[in-house]
Parts: sequence; C-alpha cells; structure tokens
Amino acid sequence: MGINEIALPHYSLFQTIRMALDRHFISDEKADGLYQEIEELALHLALHYQHQNSSSVSQSQFLRIIDTINYMFKHSCKDPKALNNHSIMFFFEEGLHILKRDTQKIQDIYEALKTQILPVQNDRYLSIIHEQIPNFLKTLQEYRAVFNYCYIEGDLDYPLIDGLPLDHDMYGLSGTDLVMYYIRHFALENHFCWYFRHDLPELIHQYEILKGISIDYLSINLFELVVNQMTAYSLLHPSIGLFLEKTDLDELKNSLSDKDITHEITSALSHITDQEVRNYLLCYKENILRTFKYFIHENYEAFIYQPVASEKTMVYLEPMTVSVFDKAFVDLKAMTKTEQKIQYLSDVSLYDVLDLLENDIFYGNEYQQFFSTMDLKEAAVIIKLLDPNGDAFHQTQCLSHSLFEELESSMEWQRQFIQFLKGLSFADQVEIEKWLNGLKIVHSFVR
Repeated sequence: MGINEIALPHYSLFQTIRMALDRHFISDEKADGLYQEIEELALHLALHYQHQNSSSVSQSQFLRIIDTINYMFKHSCKDPKALNNHSIMFFFEEGLHILKRDTQKIQDIYEALKTQILPVQNDRYLSIIHEQIPNFLKTLQEYRAVFNYCYIEGDLDYPLIDGLPLDHDMYGLSGTDLVMYYIRHFALENHFCWYFRHDLPELIHQYEILKGISIDYLSINLFELVVNQMTAYSLLHPSIGLFLEKTDLDELKNSLSDKDITHEITSALSHITDQEVRNYLLCYKENILRTFKYFIHENYEAFIYQPVASEKTMVYLEPMTVSVFDKAFVDLKAMTKTEQKIQYLSDVSLYDVLDLLENDIFYGNEYQQFFSTMDLKEAAVIIKLLDPNGDAFHQTQCLSHSLFEELESSMEWQRQFIQFLKGLSFADQVEIEKWLNGLKIVHSFVR
C-alpha cells in the first residue's frame, strides 16, 4: 500500500501535496517523488523507533511516525510552492530545528516560573509545575524524543482563565504547540498572582471559609479569583488590593448598578503597570465583565469578603534548601547527646523536622524526650502535616481512634509520636484539638 493511499484528511502534509498538485505548483512526477520520500523517511523512523532492530511497527506506532513527519512539515512548510524546491527530509529537519528552538523557550519560561511558585495548596496547580511540564520536557531527552514533540501525556488539568485543554482539543493544538500556548498563559497568570503572593494565603483562607470547601483538589483558576478581587477593590479605592468587607459588596453593587460597567472595569484594570500582564487581562475583559454582571443583576456571590468569625492562625513553613538540609542531617548524625539534637532541631522548620525524623536521627527513648519538649501547637502542626486532608470540607479534627489509625505507619518515629499523643492528659489533648481546628498551614516550596 502506497503512503499516499493511507493519507488521512487531517494530515496537512498530504493536503499540501494535493493542493500543490491541483494548482500545478508541482508535477505528477514530483508528487510521486514526495510520496516516495515520505515512505523512505517513515521506514528510517520505524528503524529508529525499534532501535535499528526491525522496521516492523504496530498500526499505532506507524501512525505516531506519520504524526511526527506531519508535525515537522507543518512547522516548516508555509508555502506549497516550496515543495518544488525542497525534499521531505529538508522540511523534516527544518521543522525539528524550529521545535527544538520552541522547546528551549518552554524551558526558559519554566525555569523562570519555578522562581515564582505561589504559596498555595492546590494539587492541580502544583502538578503543572512539579510534574506535568517537567515530564514533557524529559520526554524530549529520551531515545525516542523525536516522536514526542507532537504528543504530550500530561493532562494539563489546571485551568487557565479561558478553560482547560480538555483532552488537548480545546485550543486546536497538540504536543509542543499546546505546551507552548499553555505555559505562556500559565506563566502570565502566575506572574500576576505573584504580585499578591503575601496576601494570597489569607484570601484563599477566606474563600475556603465562605465556600465551606478546601481548594486542595478544586479545579479553580487562581488568576480569575485574584483579578476579580483586585478589580472590585480598585473600583472602591484609588489603589490595588484584594481584601473586601461585607459592606464593600453593598457599596460596589449600588455604585455600579447605574454605570457603564465596561468603562469602569477597563479603568480598574489600568492600575496594572506591567504592560504584558495588562494586555493579557484586557484580552479576557469579557470574562471579568460577565462576573460583575452576574454579581449586580443575579446576586451571584462573585467576591470573597472578610469573614466575621472562624479566623484561623496561619502557620508558614519554609523548607531548607537541599544543601542546608544535607548539612543538618550530617550534623545531627554526628551528635551523641539527645539534648544536643533537640536543641539543634529547635531552630529547624517542622517541615524539615519530619524529613529528618524519617532518617532515624533519634533512637529508643530519645523520641519521647524530643516530643515532650514541643509545645502543643507544634504537635498539632505535625498532625496536620501527616494528615493534610483531615479538615477537608470543614470537618472537625479530634484525637480519636480513627485519627491514630490514619497516622499509623511502619516508621518508628510516627509510632512513637502516636504513643506520645495517647499519653497526654485530657486537657492537653483538648488544647491540641483546638489548635488542629484553628490552624492553616502555608507551605513555601523552596526545596
């Protein structure tokens, strides 16, 4: 079966050859030659796919090879007349060069993005930074890297303001093009939120109280949340901010009900001085306008306001860098006196203390000596670190049998910690429960 006979309509490579032939940009002989070159290139790539051991591939592998050839061609051939002057291999190599350049841009954006990780606990957001984007980049370092430019396994399941890729069909893009589009927009949205990084934990805390749900697993767009808050604040104050009072919402609704909302929103967005971010915001002005219209006309709860009660104490945990952590581990292992170790740990973040405990820095009774030096708030923080979803959907946490079962582990230090909790007085257990239900932990992802 000739390669032209299996061509599918969505392959721009074959569409372009057919167009060039129909418009007499190329001859029948040239078209036949191009199809022959595609067959030869496909055979060469099949051998590469099979590590030079065979040219036999499955149907899905064959289609991946054709996808790859088509993807390279699509990026390099912008004029069907060019088919008369160049070979398929020329377009393939030129397309690969363009995609490698785009990949470097993705890498550069990603490296900058890692320096602005927002202090939020949202699995989808963190997965983009720590898993999905780096995993895609890793596939371009593999033996079969050439076949991965047109394909991405990750879901890219953190929503941008214009939505989710939805199985990679929403934007009409695939592979490197999709990742480029996504990370550019993700980075811009993230950069905007970075302006408010110090206020973001408290804003999210207020959101969780008002909505009665944790954002840990929500498909929530933080950019839209922050933009709406900032815009509402700017309409009421001659400055930029996020935090609103309940009375602000009444004032906002009354002041906007008889005004040209479009003009007001545009003016509020002009407070953003970063030109690139402002342009991006203006592209999605309709999204913001829609939110305000719902708020004014349909009583839609669009904004977060300062709750009157249920205030929680924010606990900020910033881990050591890898090198500092490694030094701490070596220092502790070299110590022979329990008191020395405990004193050393008094200056270490609890986030790192847990990691160090997992590396057996204590033995036997040393665990109980260490736990007995902690205050009850610190004990509560450790519980929340071990059971971060214990208060999901505003559940009340208590030192119950089910909690101890949840904390149960094969690790010695956790067994010792459970024994420590069980041995506390009733008054101390009640105090820990108060802290458990009154703390909000904010991580700073440095390491």
